Amino acid sequence: MSQSLPNDVKTVTQVIITELLKNFNNSADSIRSTNTVADLFIQSVLKFNLFKENNFFSREIQIVSEEEFSSAILKMRNGDLESVKCIAEYISLSESRRFEFEVPYEYITDYVYSNDLQIEYVVLEDRLNLFAQCIESKIIDYDNNDIKTLEKVFRKFRRHLLLAIFQKKYIDEVTKKEARKAGVIANNAQTIANNAQQISNKAKDDSERAEKLATKAEELAGKAEDLASEADAQAKSTIANYIAILGIFASIIFTLFGGVNLISATVKLLEANSRWPYLTFIIALLMICLLTLLNMLIKWVNSINNLKEELEKRGINSTSKSNNHKQGKNILEKNWGVDFYTKSIICFSAILLISLGGMYKIKKENFFSFSRLCCTKLFLKASSVI
Repeated sequence: MSQSLPNDVKTVTQVIITELLKNFNNSADSIRSTNTVADLFIQSVLKFNLFKENNFFSREIQIVSEEEFSSAILKMRNGDLESVKCIAEYISLSESRRFEFEVPYEYITDYVYSNDLQIEYVVLEDRLNLFAQCIESKIIDYDNNDIKTLEKVFRKFRRHLLLAIFQKKYIDEVTKKEARKAGVIANNAQTIANNAQQISNKAKDDSERAEKLATKAEELAGKAEDLASEADAQAKSTIANYIAILGIFASIIFTLFGGVNLISATVKLLEANSRWPYLTFIIALLMICLLTLLNMLIKWVNSINNLKEELEKRGINSTSKSNNHKQGKNILEKNWGVDFYTKSIICFSAILLISLGGMYKIKKENFFSFSRLCCTKLFLKASSVI
């Protein structure tokens, strides 16, 4: 390092900080490194003027030389005002020379922040004290002005370095603290997210379960509706069956009583008048009335059965039953041409007409007999009068 020294302030600053922050295995290496860095620091400040302050204003400053200063002191004794002004400028420039060196704080801060070197504040302060002692041991024979310059630069360098280390340590602590807080917040957020996910999954399962239950409920409702419709149809069919049964029994009762009455009337007619025309006329008329009544009852029962079939059309066998009924009716009409009631009415009507003819013949004979009898009576009466 002593053979090829860096010639820019940034590199010198980085080398010095690196050696000060380096961890050594033994004290000999630490002392050797400190001596080397002390030589680099002294030469950079005094020989290369790397830490010299830059001028940012273009106006030239008139510098008062020592000869002009001595001459001004001699003239001041004679009351010369210009000499007083010259002495004041010389003193002002001398004071300003004390502050013409500066330490690049931005380089120190950038290097400290960009490295992950971990060092305690107290340990660094001890190394800086050792570094100051090493520099002091090397500048014993130096000029007082150089010693003041080195002390000024070292003080600024030390203060800036400690400040950068302290700031970095503080920022790291705050960052770690905030990172821990962020970690806690992230864990809480993750926990909340997991709970939310569990709740979402549970809600999803409940929704699927509810959907399945709703589907089953719809199926049960459909089955219940079908059962209700079937029960309603069965109830209506049962009522129709009851009415049909009552109609059939009523027809049977009317038939029986009608037949009995017909037989009774026939017997009475036979007792009163034994002529066949009267008998056949009464029997035919009663049979027509009885058949008409039975036909009305049968049609009423058929209408009830048709109502039953209409109610049973919702079932499976309603169509086949209706077709079978219609087919049977068509076969009956096809074989007989007309139904039984029509044939019976035709037959009894013919008998009724024949009996009317017989009754008319009997009445005519009775009329002639009555006329002959009347004429005979009149003739006999007239004869007796004569």
